[in-house]
Amino acid sequence: MNDTTGTLGHAIFTGLEKNEYLNEIYDALLHNDFLRLFRIDDIAQKEVDTEDALRFADLLSKSVNTEQSERHRSLAQEIITLLNALNPDDEEIQYVMGAVLSSTSNYLGLQHSVPDFQENNVLDRLSDEINRDYLRIPSQQDGYFLRSQKAVYDHMTEDDYFSYSGPTSMGKSFVMRTFIRERIKISPDCNFAILVPTKALINEVSKEIADNLGELLRQHDYRIITSAGAMILQEKNEHRYVFVMTPERMMYQLIGFKDIPIHYLFIDEAQNISEKEGRSAFYYQVVGMLNRSEERPHMIFASPHIPNPDIYLELIPRDVQGGRSEMTSLFTPVSQEKFLIDLQERKLGYYNGLTEELHAIHSFEPDRDFQSFLSELGEGKKNLIYCNAKAKVVKFAREYAEKLQPLDDPDLIALADEIREQVHEDYYLAGTVEKGVAYHVGYLPTSIRLRIEELFRKRDGGIHTIFCTSTLLEGVNLPADNLFITDHKNGSYPMSAVEFRNLIGRVGRIQYTLYGNVFLVCLEDDNKTKPENYVTLLRKDVEPQTLSIVSISDKEKEYVLECLRQGKTKLEKLNGQTIEQFSLMRKAANILLREIMLDRRGRVRREFEENMTENDPVLIKEMFTGRKNEPDDDINVSVDQIDKVVSAIEGGLDYPKVNIYGYVGFQPTLEFLEGLCDAFDWETYESSTLGRVNKEGKHSNLRFYATLLTQWLTGNGIKYMIDQAISYKQGKNIYVNGESKLFDDGEEHRNKVIEDTLNNVNDIILFRLSNYFMRFSTELKKYHHRDFLTNDWYEYVEYGTTNKVCILLQKNGFSPETATYIQKHEDIYIVRTDEGVKVSLSLLQCERISVREETRTVHNNMPELFDE
Repeated sequence: MNDTTGTLGHAIFTGLEKNEYLNEIYDALLHNDFLRLFRIDDIAQKEVDTEDALRFADLLSKSVNTEQSERHRSLAQEIITLLNALNPDDEEIQYVMGAVLSSTSNYLGLQHSVPDFQENNVLDRLSDEINRDYLRIPSQQDGYFLRSQKAVYDHMTEDDYFSYSGPTSMGKSFVMRTFIRERIKISPDCNFAILVPTKALINEVSKEIADNLGELLRQHDYRIITSAGAMILQEKNEHRYVFVMTPERMMYQLIGFKDIPIHYLFIDEAQNISEKEGRSAFYYQVVGMLNRSEERPHMIFASPHIPNPDIYLELIPRDVQGGRSEMTSLFTPVSQEKFLIDLQERKLGYYNGLTEELHAIHSFEPDRDFQSFLSELGEGKKNLIYCNAKAKVVKFAREYAEKLQPLDDPDLIALADEIREQVHEDYYLAGTVEKGVAYHVGYLPTSIRLRIEELFRKRDGGIHTIFCTSTLLEGVNLPADNLFITDHKNGSYPMSAVEFRNLIGRVGRIQYTLYGNVFLVCLEDDNKTKPENYVTLLRKDVEPQTLSIVSISDKEKEYVLECLRQGKTKLEKLNGQTIEQFSLMRKAANILLREIMLDRRGRVRREFEENMTENDPVLIKEMFTGRKNEPDDDINVSVDQIDKVVSAIEGGLDYPKVNIYGYVGFQPTLEFLEGLCDAFDWETYESSTLGRVNKEGKHSNLRFYATLLTQWLTGNGIKYMIDQAISYKQGKNIYVNGESKLFDDGEEHRNKVIEDTLNNVNDIILFRLSNYFMRFSTELKKYHHRDFLTNDWYEYVEYGTTNKVCILLQKNGFSPETATYIQKHEDIYIVRTDEGVKVSLSLLQCERISVREETRTVHNNMPELFDE
């Protein structure tokens, strides 16, 4: 970095943010904006010299040659935005706003805030044109990068390995999509992979990619792939691909299709590599597998807010050649104003980010509750309400919606009808949606969750308020005006600084506005969330991140190594070890063993090397070489499990037969699960779910899971399963808020059964059993020397049906809900040709909105599926 200490810019701008008069003006603006927003007229406004405030904004927007320059430019935008909110018709403020946005190169903000702005000075206009030309987005005449976005784009173009960090509102995903589009235009010979942290994000990101690429998909024969089971992959390298997957799915993609190269790997929300849990291990495994491929891909790591993005470049072995760089940006194109709603002390206030002080300056009436503030502040706005638990999400959404009237909105009515048809007629969500209120939790069916997000993004009408859990922290982009945070915890643990910054950065999206409001709420009945909890999070700098494997203790490392020295891979949970720590240790052990067997020095092996003797690699390799089942790349299972699975298959363990109507018996299913429980050692590795043992020494959960599984395989959908669960609960007890109560068949108890069923389908069927069935199918194919199975329960579980047409549709990109809908209307939408099953184009005019929308995406991505 160049030394700028002797420059004029350094002399002018260094320490400017500490200027006493600037701080006085800034606090007065925050104070007055607080009064405006809460409509308080019994407290006097503070005097602000508008001319001086404008001068400060203009000066700060030109800040250079100081470490605080990006923060200065963000502050300039915040000051001018506050001035404009307080004086919306002031022409001088409008002009300076244009000048500030031009100086900060925030041309998108300029386009929607001051579209007619033009510099008065000829030289300034010329300079602005040069700047616009430099920042112009390729192939977009009137689209411009932020300076930080342009720097990221250039690094993506020039570097082999690049890791960067920026505010949540920086538009990191936008730059990635732009790069992929332009790379395809220039030379359509690359495959791209995008890793997202959760399954919930796969659909959002893949849809954004599809919309961004548009006709380029067809023109250059690209396919967007979200599952390693996609049918188009059987054609191998006849097409080019954009993979959008979780790290776990990507691992299986690389295992199953070693000959499909990846040329660019984008790791979005890369801070998840630092999470001290088993899921983070998949990042090391995917990067390690790609590092040993013949054609190593470019790798880009994108993280929000962290000060040391270079930490993730450690996943690249030091001996791998190629340019590496890292970048951190602090400039945020939108401001987040923070306000306090303290329902415990009946106080309102605002937070000053320069002085890091909370000013609680107004008391409110004792009869006011959270719902009244939400109604008043959220009127005509798009609102997100963060809760730390799913139960609170549903409870708060219901309480808020109860006071509202249904909206005469055809989109909302159609979505409510879909919810009643797909899930249950008594599901609370259907009633709240009709009033423009929804909740966003991970267990919702994909098609419904996507429709909720889509209707929230509508600027006029649609859903105006969403209550949500930490899915918001995980990257779901929703353009909110207001964010209400009702707890300082994520689940049962206090939020980290990076989680909190990521959360508040979700409000105020640059496409629509220059600011958003964050309301820090202390609920009346929550004595654990206090104003000081929020202040601590606001004041706390985001700590430098460490890799998750660094958290593996010396004791854990020694235990792993001692087991491997003895040729053992079965690890037991150590005293005091959490489930997350055990999962990370075990998966790291599997990676370590694989790296030793391949003579590779990946990041996991390097972490263990201080605890290894010089002879350990040789000894461990000898212990596992020549075995019937050697270690492989699937880190979900260990060699001890595979040994037992293969032995069970040799002893006759196989999937139960499915009859011609697609049904399977309960008893054969239960016996099969018992066989898998022993083979995969679920008592050790899934002790709280699949392998749970009751007081009588039996696997009590397996009977319930066998029932769920047989229902799931019928393909009748989630509503059928919920109806069955409600019927089963008649006369039995149900747990509500931790209390055991006799099931009364009322609306509350029915909704508890609905939520439990949705949760079990997601966690037990689609996650746990699906992973084990995948590996069991792999070993069955090996044993029988087959490329595919005629009775593959992994496919049945993954796609929720034994119906071949339904499976085919999902393998080509349709969601389970839409595939089931098409299959039920097979006589209208399915065409059988000499080339196989095709989908009729009439599906594009289907009466169900979600089906129409999904069909457009699939039609663009998989045109060969349709009868044209």
